[in-house]
Amino acid sequence: MKPIADMKAGTQIDALVAVKVLGWTPVTGDWWPHAVNSGQFNCPLDKADGFAHVYSEGGLLMPDGKTYCSKKAYNWRPSERIEDAWEVVTASNAVFELFWNPIRKKWAAKFMGSGEFSIGETAPLAICRAALTFVNAIEPIL
Repeated sequence: MKPIADMKAGTQIDALVAVKVLGWTPVTGDWWPHAVNSGQFNCPLDKADGFAHVYSEGGLLMPDGKTYCSKKAYNWRPSERIEDAWEVVTASNAVFELFWNPIRKKWAAKFMGSGEFSIGETAPLAICRAALTFVNAIEPIL
């Protein structure tokens, strides 16, 4: 796997953010009707086409006692869409900085506690790299 600073915008970094930063569960296919023991809930990350997350306002009750709903991966792209990237920022509950570096002509983002700024060609990519760097500082993921 590439170092976080070298990851490009797209499905690989989006999946890592969903699972490692937000704690979502990878799912594939039509997992709702047969979620238990089907291999579609908590599937391998490279097979995921969506992510399930705990949801308190309805959804599917799983054996762990939690209720889940899901988002399709093609509708949730935090490394490309600022509204999805901002969901990552607000879920972190951490102090966050984001600014445009006019000298490098790139965005810089940092969650306090990660120790360094993450750079990206776009604000969403910088945010995703910063989020992964932040959780990696707490518990190494790569």
